[in-house]
Amino acid sequence: MKVFWTWLRSNPYFVTATSTAGGAIFNALYQEVQTGKIDWSLKGWESIGASAFGVALVAVYHLYTHTP
Repeated sequence: MKVFWTWLRSNPYFVTATSTAGGAIFNALYQEVQTGKIDWSLKGWESIGASAFGVALVAVYHLYTHTP
């Protein structure tokens, strides 16, 4: 099980997917705290999508850069 978990955490698809989902969830929670509800309009989806896209870019960047 430990070998599987190590492989899963180092899998770029898993890291990107979980980072993106986490970014979208945190953005939705931020909207909930700020306005008292999640904005399900097109503008709200654009905001959630933009934050998820930004997180995905950062995850991919860190996956493919060399650590010093």
